Amino acid sequence: MLYTDMEIHTSRHKFLEKVDKVNMYHSIEARVPLLDNDLVDYVACLPHSLKIKKSTTKYFFRDVLKGIVPDEILSAQKSSFGTPISEWLKTTLYNYAMDQFNKGEKEGLPLDFIMLKTLLQNHRSNSNSAAYRHNLENACIDNLDVKISKLN
Repeated sequence: MLYTDMEIHTSRHKFLEKVDKVNMYHSIEARVPLLDNDLVDYVACLPHSLKIKKSTTKYFFRDVLKGIVPDEILSAQKSSFGTPISEWLKTTLYNYAMDQFNKGEKEGLPLDFIMLKTLLQNHRSNSNSAAYRHNLENACIDNLDVKISKLN
């Protein structure tokens, strides 16, 4: 699992390359200190029992930092800088998403665009719309994937 994770996030899908390009485009400096070559080589040689204990990942790292870094930071769940896609789908992206769904419907793409447009309208009118948001994000990605696959 750990080797697979490393392969997925560093090489095969060019994750770091994409992050770097987006950050450079927006003049943001991103650092990845835990990907230092010597550190990665060292950690790769550690037994799995030091890397994961029960469901705790980075066990060795967290154990070494105990007493140095506050416990609430060491035990915090991983989080990212979220994009306000839900709000955008109600405001600035609403017309764009609706246009894309209309175009996809006219092109005969294999998605249920009537349902997607209904989801988008419900999302816009409902302030408590977590379920709509999740489905809409996936639908937007599916719409793009279908269009890209038609190009290839």
